[in-house]
Amino acid sequence: PVDHLADLARDVFGEDRVQIEDSLDDALSTAVGLADAEAEYGGAGVLVTGSVVTVGEARTLLHRG
Repeated sequence: PVDHLADLARDVFGEDRVQIEDSLDDALSTAVGLADAEAEYGGAGVLVTGSVVTVGEARTLLHRG
């Protein structure tokens, strides 16, 4: 369940660095926006993990945007 995973991530990364989004498209938009904001300070990126299907879908969405 996503809430449990988010709680674990918050324990490691902090409350302000973990967000839950309803869809992969929304998650990528949020992640790219946050990475772009950090790029001013030396660069940042977005790492997509999961199944080959999830990563392929993310790649398609990112190239579309």
